[in-house]
Amino acid sequence: MKFEPIPLRKGKAKPPTYKVMSIKEAVSKFIHEGCYLGISVSAAPAAIIWEIVRQKERIKTLSLSITSQIGMS
Repeated sequence: MKFEPIPLRKGKAKPPTYKVMSIKEAVSKFIHEGCYLGISVSAAPAAIIWEIVRQKERIKTLSLSITSQIGMS
């Protein structure tokens, strides 16, 4: 199988976008008012969970399933 290089786009490239934001900004931007939110992760991101709880009027239901895999590997 022969691989061909992907042709580069012609014209000016877009400048990089700065996407880093605070947790407060991220919750207000991406978690919409009245939504149902479920989080199921190992080593849950506690800071974002606290910010979601702080902005509690934004969500209808928050369901957390925090698991741990310590000693499982």
